[in-house]
Amino acid sequence: MNSSSLSAARTPFIRLLVPLLAGILYQEFLCLPIWGNLIPALCGLVLWSSFIKRDSIEEQYHKRSIFGVGLFLIVFSIGAILHGTQNRISQQPSGFYPIAIAHVNDKAVEKTNSYYCPVTITALSDTNGSIVKYKEKIALYFEKGIQARRLEYGDIIGFEFRPKAIPPNTNPYAFDFASFMKHKGISRSQYLTGKQWKYIGEKPKSNLRKATSDLQKHLSDQLQSCNLSKNSTLLLRALLLGERQEFPQDLRSYFSAAGLSHVLAVSGLHMGVVASLIYFLFFLLSLFKSCRKLRPLFTLFVLWIYAYITGLSPSAVRACIMASFLLTAEFLDRRNSSLNALFAAAFFMLSYDTNLIFDVGFQMSFSAVTAILLFYTKLNIGGNSPYFIVRWLSSCVAVSIAAQIGALPIAVYYFHTIPLLFLIGNIFVLPLLPVVFGLSFLLLLFSALHIPYDWLGNTVDFLLQYIQQISLHIYKLPWSHIESVWLEARYLWLYFICGILSYITIKNRSKKTLWL
Repeated sequence: MNSSSLSAARTPFIRLLVPLLAGILYQEFLCLPIWGNLIPALCGLVLWSSFIKRDSIEEQYHKRSIFGVGLFLIVFSIGAILHGTQNRISQQPSGFYPIAIAHVNDKAVEKTNSYYCPVTITALSDTNGSIVKYKEKIALYFEKGIQARRLEYGDIIGFEFRPKAIPPNTNPYAFDFASFMKHKGISRSQYLTGKQWKYIGEKPKSNLRKATSDLQKHLSDQLQSCNLSKNSTLLLRALLLGERQEFPQDLRSYFSAAGLSHVLAVSGLHMGVVASLIYFLFFLLSLFKSCRKLRPLFTLFVLWIYAYITGLSPSAVRACIMASFLLTAEFLDRRNSSLNALFAAAFFMLSYDTNLIFDVGFQMSFSAVTAILLFYTKLNIGGNSPYFIVRWLSSCVAVSIAAQIGALPIAVYYFHTIPLLFLIGNIFVLPLLPVVFGLSFLLLLFSALHIPYDWLGNTVDFLLQYIQQISLHIYKLPWSHIESVWLEARYLWLYFICGILSYITIKNRSKKTLWL
């Protein structure tokens, strides 16, 4: 059996993920009709029909490649069909419908001159009050006002329906906003003055989503009342709750230049810290043989609730799905591969929403974790040292370098900045995150129970200011980062293709792959 970490035997989900990705990209660039994407599936079924004939086991083994090609074509077709279906353009009903009724998908975000809110239109109305069903996601920009600022998930509004197509990007060196919004299912936008829209009521599509949204708002208000400094409060809200809308742009630049931008988004790093804290809190269950297996299940349950509260970002969902595989394997006393769990997470997420493949958070999260799982062991040269400080330092350096191998090219492609001193920032900041998370959760508990927490608040504030100062000092160091680096997409593909081939060459010591 092939012992490679990327072999189909050890990571069976790679057989499903690769054709699904190929099908999604195929449909994205060719935009074929749905019926055209059925042809590969029919070819795959023909191959399967020849495979399932009554042959001996030995003959079936020799024909296994036919089964593999058939599976590839079928999943390829499924990926293309899913992407085509999910990105089908809504046809507006004929007639004159000047009024639209919509559900607010997320709370209003303050922009320079407006409040931005994504909504889903559910119906259109004509001048006589006749209503027809209609579904389309649209980006609304509201004139600044108290009522617009209070919009939250579940609110229903009516507005004058005069949307405009988001103009395509004509500058190759500028952010392609139209493409970004397209992959969120939004192709049109509209600006509304205070007189052009009206609040109708509240009817959330999901009571669970509404409950978690309300809980997130409650926790955010609670953090606001903990007497922390302004920037520390904003940083803590980004760390714990994923609220980055109000985080200052200059501080974002400092974190990005220091290689710490991943700290500001609820990612696998945060979910790992939270999972470790939860697992530790349930340590009493491990003392009782009958309750020992409940520990991973309770940890998984709380972890998913936390992911839901923080907005179900792609990186958080990826971490939760991976944790689901690994903790379930622990519950069932089965072995599981972290790489297989990673590929399974990608497969299920893309099956649910194919546009996630174009999300920068999804791309960076999966590329970074893949690189960590593949290269961490090789880079952790001091992992067997008898000295704790050497093992800890080697582990931090190995994780940081491995993550940068996977995520740096994508970060450069989107954000045009190369952090040169990322090791310094990660070594000084990452070990503090479990402490900050633990003390912050304790701070929320003390605040809710009205227990004096001045000393605890001061400690948390000090740690958060320390993290900010580290990023600021690294930002000010000469040659700490390189800005205005533009990377074309073909070089990004070339980087990852060469990286995969290099890994396979070194792992298998293959001369053929080396020549390739």
